[in-house]
Amino acid sequence: MKFTEKEKNYLISATENRIKNLRKGIINEVELTSNNHYIIAKSIINKIKFNETISGKQKSILTGIIRENYYY
Repeated sequence: MKFTEKEKNYLISATENRIKNLRKGIINEVELTSNNHYIIAKSIINKIKFNETISGKQKSILTGIIRENYYY
């Protein structure tokens, strides 16, 4: 997917907010790094930064992140 710089900044910021929320809910770092949602969220940031293809699962999580930020 191709994003403008403004879109990239918004998507990265929204994804980083999701990661922060995940960190609040998980107490230790081992649990966090084995959390599949956390791993996918981190990979989404790299995919956006480097204009790489985003997989279906990553797209659905990114859609949820956008909806969460837009509606709430």
